[in-house]
Amino acid sequence: MRQVSPEPRSRINSGRPPSRFGLLLLAVGLASAGCEGSPPSGAASGGAPGVSSADDSGLMLPPDFKPVNLPLEKRKEIFREAHGIRALAVQEANAKLPMDQAHLPIGNRPAFDKRVAEHKAIIDGLLEANLAALARRNNITVADVLKIEDEASRLRWIPPGEPSLEPRAGTPKPEERAVAPKPEEKGEAPKAGGDAAK
Repeated sequence: MRQVSPEPRSRINSGRPPSRFGLLLLAVGLASAGCEGSPPSGAASGGAPGVSSADDSGLMLPPDFKPVNLPLEKRKEIFREAHGIRALAVQEANAKLPMDQAHLPIGNRPAFDKRVAEHKAIIDGLLEANLAALARRNNITVADVLKIEDEASRLRWIPPGEPSLEPRAGTPKPEERAVAPKPEEKGEAPKAGGDAAK
């Protein structure tokens, strides 16, 4: 009968403390896995001066990402404004060029693609003007606004509720718009009393 030798004891379980090299490998492994513990103050925001690391999302930016040099609360405020600008741009484009099923040329691919491109052009034009105005108000560039939006996406900041587009003066509200009569309602009803009243 063949005897099986017991498993050799590993160095880790041998009762001896790990060597310096083993500790170094362990530290490098933990650091590369992102488990090095809490980041130093300002690390969550890229170490930008005047920026607190009070972002409570629990996520961290990659080391090569340098946030815009503004305080965290100011960046969050700009993100909220930019989110509102994007939502209003889509709503205004939909008001100018409706994209619901009743207005889309279903089955006509060239006309459909043209309408989608025109809708996107309206949105892009509105964003270009309004994001530039937001950047000017905060003494930053449009690229900085986009970078703040990227930071918000990476850290999963919760956006505010979407604003609603105010109707222009003279435009009836949706509930005030006249409902088109159905085809069967277009004909006039017979006059009451007709020949019998004579």
